[in-house]
Amino acid sequence: LLFSMALVALLVTLPTSACVSKGLTLSIYNNSAMAGFPYSSRVIAGPVVTLTPPTLRELGSHDKMLDAPFSAEVTGTVRLGVASNSGAELSFLCDFGSATLAYVHIDDHLVCSTGVNSPSGNVLTLDTPVQVLTRTTMPFRMAALFTSTFERLSLNVTISCNMINGNETTPCEKPWFTLEPALSAVEQTRRAMQTELASDWGLWYQMSFVKVVRLPEGQVVTVRLCDIRAQTCTDKVLTGPHSAPYRLAEHAVDRSYARLFVSDGPCNVSLEFGGGENLLILVTPQPPTDHSGIGCSTHAVVVDGSTAWYRVSNISTPTTSTLVFSSPGLRTSTLHSTVVPQSSLPLPPNVRGLPHLAIPISNVSIGFSTSRAITTSAVAALINTARETELARYQVYGKLAETKSAVQAAVMWTSVYNPIEQGPLANIIRGNPFSLDQNVVNADWDYVVFNWDNAFAALMLGFDSAPLGYSALIQVVKSKSSRGYVPNWATPAHKRSWSEPPIAGRVLLELFKKYNDTWVVELLFDDLYDWNSWFEENRRLPPLNITCLGGPDDAASDGHPNPMQVARWESGMDNSPMFDDWQGDFADNKMQLYATGIAAQHTMDSDALATLATAIGRHEEAATLHERAETMRSLVSTHLWDDEMGAFINRMPNGTFHRRVSPTSFYPLMIKAATAAQASRTATAWLLNSSRFCLSPIGNFSGLTDECYWGLPSISADDPAFALGYWRGPVWAPMAMCTYWGLQEYRDVPAASQARQSLVQQMNTLFLTKWRENGLICENYSPHRVSQGCNGLPFYHWGALTGYLSLIEEGFWLP
Repeated sequence: LLFSMALVALLVTLPTSACVSKGLTLSIYNNSAMAGFPYSSRVIAGPVVTLTPPTLRELGSHDKMLDAPFSAEVTGTVRLGVASNSGAELSFLCDFGSATLAYVHIDDHLVCSTGVNSPSGNVLTLDTPVQVLTRTTMPFRMAALFTSTFERLSLNVTISCNMINGNETTPCEKPWFTLEPALSAVEQTRRAMQTELASDWGLWYQMSFVKVVRLPEGQVVTVRLCDIRAQTCTDKVLTGPHSAPYRLAEHAVDRSYARLFVSDGPCNVSLEFGGGENLLILVTPQPPTDHSGIGCSTHAVVVDGSTAWYRVSNISTPTTSTLVFSSPGLRTSTLHSTVVPQSSLPLPPNVRGLPHLAIPISNVSIGFSTSRAITTSAVAALINTARETELARYQVYGKLAETKSAVQAAVMWTSVYNPIEQGPLANIIRGNPFSLDQNVVNADWDYVVFNWDNAFAALMLGFDSAPLGYSALIQVVKSKSSRGYVPNWATPAHKRSWSEPPIAGRVLLELFKKYNDTWVVELLFDDLYDWNSWFEENRRLPPLNITCLGGPDDAASDGHPNPMQVARWESGMDNSPMFDDWQGDFADNKMQLYATGIAAQHTMDSDALATLATAIGRHEEAATLHERAETMRSLVSTHLWDDEMGAFINRMPNGTFHRRVSPTSFYPLMIKAATAAQASRTATAWLLNSSRFCLSPIGNFSGLTDECYWGLPSISADDPAFALGYWRGPVWAPMAMCTYWGLQEYRDVPAASQARQSLVQQMNTLFLTKWRENGLICENYSPHRVSQGCNGLPFYHWGALTGYLSLIEEGFWLP
């Protein structure tokens, strides 16, 4: 099939033998955001389409020719004529002409793009070929933006289908697909939900805590502190190196209120934002960070304007107190300052050249508003009302009000937007200090979708907002590889060739139990089923065929020469002593170890998906998943319980137990692989043992040492590797979550129930201790009673699971 889509359906040539075509929908927008009502929309019956500038006048009932910038979108459904899992593969070649930005998704696989990780005009391919797995009816979306030229107005996508049978490749029998102009009902529901979420003013930008963005316009307001004397400004406020110091506070789910504190040298201010249809900003000086007495006396607040993601806006300062964004075909925004700026302030050159408002900081607040020109006191009153409204929402949680506020802050401050994704997502942090994707054209595209990390964030977002939870989870699952697994992490340029613990199915089940929305289950089920099947087919270790960890055969081609390390990464526990080297530790693309953690997580996934399959009438798949779960549950129960240790223990294929204990030894409780007696013994001998996993009998820390104080370290405290760093002793929130899920299954076992309650109390105390210290949500936490800051990154959303447990335990999750 040759897709050659230019922007008007005038000339159609299509190999008729390739398909039976009803066409796709071409929509053209007189703006740079593919937003609002299309300037023109029609079904194109092919398509190979050619455009010349004079014909732009024919796009609608308009007398004026459509000028750049404009954007185009081609959407619809590709219904394949090949069977599921038949060995068919789809390959793609793309040419986007002179588009500034363009990309193609089929079944959410980003197969081609330009302007993101390659300069405009250079096409990058990613998920190609795409294996045809369970789903044979696939959503199609092509998007393009032309900002400055009418040269080469063409979008060409060539798609071919081949059947792969061993080493033999043959073309698919024709006709092998049908084009339909509409998206499926569940895709339309998804699109409407995510479009509504990604609207208006909010802290949407991945690479900064102080950039406020209006969607869909892409208008960006950045708040900086500039030291006039030193000629420096706070250019970066994000997680990672070279950031200005900051402390995050409340963030409303509806983006109506957010607060943080930012400092630059001795200058310390609070920034409060009111988002939504109108933007409010209140900058208030705080006590200085030192005793010099200088404070903010040499500083100014600078608010400057820019745009993101190539979206076009004319930005100006027509008066001394206004910053105006005029976006062709979209809304105009005017930001008013409540204090008269000083245009003569000597700012650093990189800021001076931007459209901006600069105001020296004194001892009073400074306000900004897009609704109208109002006074500082009026802005402060509106901000105060928003703040009080938000604080009142937490009070229904009683003694857990502060916990609720901090958990919510963790996931809202990390909820972002990027147009390559179909909707908002919850990335682990603001920023990308890992440099995992070094070829981005600019910082607008510098983001990474992590696997189980972001799935846990979706769970926490779903506490208050089904749409936010759904959108975050959808974008994790839809980051799937062309082979069907969800990778360790994904960017628009690269996906890791190994996976991570399959938590997303359990998260979807929890959201379904809370909201009972079948459409999102129908949307994601095939993807999750393919991922579960990938584990079944690629991660079963003979001779017992228990789920194991693994990695690509050619790990060196994916950035690492050591496949054993790849398998450790797949566990999610990158340097855990559970997987320290031993003779013959990796062979046949698999870690040579029956791993209790991943076996239990895969089984939990099968259980969850079986329930979800039944809910949407997929009874054949439900039976398959139920059989998978029962088989693995029996294998774990029979072969991984070590009676000498009193716990579930990893085991080698030769039958030897690999006797190290981490919280993964408790994960088989999630799948009820333990008898009541085994669960009781595990809880008593390991969890409630002050020299091992350090949960005090009633959660009050009695009898615990300062070395192992907070409970549930990532390796038993009596292991020689304890406290050696990262996954070798520190406390990790996802381990607490999985352990809690396991203990929930044994509420009628006194020791397990006691361990569960103690875990909840100690984790919440740890969580609030760090939150109160400096607004910290830690990637992982030191097990020691006294520690400064975080282990790992200091604002990493899944660290809030330590507090989230208490909200579940107190019954706030389900109505």
